[in-house]
Amino acid sequence: MRLAVNSEYDRAVQRGMEDILAGKNADANRLFNDVFKDMFDDVPAEQRRALQSLGRDFAALAARDRARNAQALPGTRSAAEALAARRELTSMGLRYHDAAQFLGAVKRGDLLAVNLFIAARGVNLNTRDAAGLSALEIAKREGNSQMARVIATAGTN
Repeated sequence: MRLAVNSEYDRAVQRGMEDILAGKNADANRLFNDVFKDMFDDVPAEQRRALQSLGRDFAALAARDRARNAQALPGTRSAAEALAARRELTSMGLRYHDAAQFLGAVKRGDLLAVNLFIAARGVNLNTRDAAGLSALEIAKREGNSQMARVIATAGTN
């Protein structure tokens, strides 16, 4: 699972895919047209139009989902990344929504688990332990500056 910011290459690939799905890539348009023409030559025109309409609807839904992810606040993660983090935490025997387990990971200095809890978006990062300390305060008290930085960067108050 990737927790780091996408590379410039990844962003270029994503922009290229968005251009293709939006019909802005002439080469892809010709290719798709040729492929679909061969596939649907024998299909009646009414059914062909219905299939084209479905294809446009799917492309519009994909574009909407990508736009939602792009509009997310800087540093937030996509739903797919959250789901992957939840699976990883579950495989580690942790519950992504368990604030006590999140604070336990902070206390023991388990940076991997803390990153996964943050990515999973299942706990309030400002939650407090029985002594009233937040995750950020615990990390600072333990002298774990890297952990404190990760938690602070994730948007705690």
